[in-house]
Amino acid sequence: MGGSARSKDKVVASGVTARQWKWIKFECFADPGSKVFIAGTFNNWRPSGLGKLRDSERDGTFGILLKLRKGRHEYQFVVNGEWLSGNQDATLNSVTDVV
Repeated sequence: MGGSARSKDKVVASGVTARQWKWIKFECFADPGSKVFIAGTFNNWRPSGLGKLRDSERDGTFGILLKLRKGRHEYQFVVNGEWLSGNQDATLNSVTDVV
């Protein structure tokens, strides 16, 4: 994989359950054809099927939309088996605050 993964978090309205849950879009940039997963506090740090990001445009922009409970969530991307953070310091987890 060339370079490091970066993340962009976006909040999307979630309708009826807006008081407790929000839709969050996670994006990671990696080489097209890579296998990209997300693991974090919201899935017991398990990079598996439900956490697989898709590269629908086949341009290296992998994304997934997850419904998360409000609060603070830590996560990392797993690209081709390598754990990566969206932070400059790859030893730290990325964090998103769902409000």
